[in-house]
Amino acid sequence: MNLALKDIRFHKAKYLLVELILVLLIFMVLFLSGLASGLGRAVSASIETMNAKQYVLSGDADQELAMSNLTQAQYDKLVENNSGKDITGLTISRSSVKRDGSGEQLSIVYMAVDPDGFLSPNVVKGSGLSDSGKGIVLDTSFRSDGYAVGDTVKDNASGYRFKVVGFAKDAMYSHVAVGFVAQKTYTAMRRALDPVYALSYNAAAVKGSGHVDVGSLERVSKADIVENLPGYKAEQMTITMILWGLEVVSAVILGVFFYILTLQKRREFGLLKAIGMRMREINGMLVTEILILAAGGAVIGNALAFGMAHFLPDSMPFYLQSANAGLLSVVFIVISLLFGAASTIQIAKVDPLDTIGG
Repeated sequence: MNLALKDIRFHKAKYLLVELILVLLIFMVLFLSGLASGLGRAVSASIETMNAKQYVLSGDADQELAMSNLTQAQYDKLVENNSGKDITGLTISRSSVKRDGSGEQLSIVYMAVDPDGFLSPNVVKGSGLSDSGKGIVLDTSFRSDGYAVGDTVKDNASGYRFKVVGFAKDAMYSHVAVGFVAQKTYTAMRRALDPVYALSYNAAAVKGSGHVDVGSLERVSKADIVENLPGYKAEQMTITMILWGLEVVSAVILGVFFYILTLQKRREFGLLKAIGMRMREINGMLVTEILILAAGGAVIGNALAFGMAHFLPDSMPFYLQSANAGLLSVVFIVISLLFGAASTIQIAKVDPLDTIGG
């Protein structure tokens, strides 16, 4: 360790350049990881954050939430057959809204829930839903477009007006911000277009993970619901492949840097051999140098990535998880050690006699 630190201090200009490149590489890896998670959550965050373990869909929905349709009679029978279990309905539809005083239209996904049920959104600002009034709880991304608690927004299809009562974090569905409304409010909005509209459900959410008697319906876990959201699987696979490819390439670049540095210090390594230092000690010094630089780059890169996350707007799909960042950092260090240690082969070939002119 002491010899490695002395070598780094002596060649500080070279190692500072290597460290700078390492920081940029790990930062890019973490930034891409945050984008991958953010894009995934932009598709599924509203479902993932719901306090439900499983969902009941219609039998022909092929586990796709948007394709499912449960009538009120089917829902009532499901609740009756599972007396004592916490079950509530969920209705989803897509539209656009416009804030009074603003001409800009924004896409929105309505999620009609029971205000007193376990799907009611966790509000971070303002108040929650109620059966009385025309309240709507919007995703926090609406705030970047000027929306605030107390504003009136109009549904462009029906002309129905809501009052913004609160904001919820991570309320996204298929890359569109969500607006939570009470089921009675949603029914009133739909009846503005169709006076005979009767509330139906895309799914029945079940709070527990135990057995549910679904009859001819289909019981689907939350993980499968998320997996079958349109575009989720393909998007995540593509970004994940790019992410791990960048991870490996970054570590290989570090190995190339150390290989070049090793070639430049062949004479020094030859002198160390000539004075009696064993290959094990020389290899230990080199591996320690790689570990110090890789770990230092990972720490600084993490600090930059997490620090930057606090300044990004709510509308940007960026979500960096500590667990993912830690895993990527550890893998980065391990791969760096493997590729960097390959330069020890060149050290073993150095002949002390050639170094001292024998």
